[in-house]
Amino acid sequence: MQLQGLGVLAMLLTAVLVPLALLLAIWVALQMARLIGLPGLVGQIAADIVNAYRQRRKD
Repeated sequence: MQLQGLGVLAMLLTAVLVPLALLLAIWVALQMARLIGLPGLVGQIAADIVNAYRQRRKD
């Protein structure tokens, strides 16, 4: 009986901790990206692609 209770407890802890760990990892990654300036870089690349596409359509 004791082992079954531990299994249920372990499952509950896992069900709670895994999503929390994932959220924390995503949050940390976003903070690092902001620190490095990744959104600006991505925006710059997107703008370059759009500009190149517009340029090609003009020609």
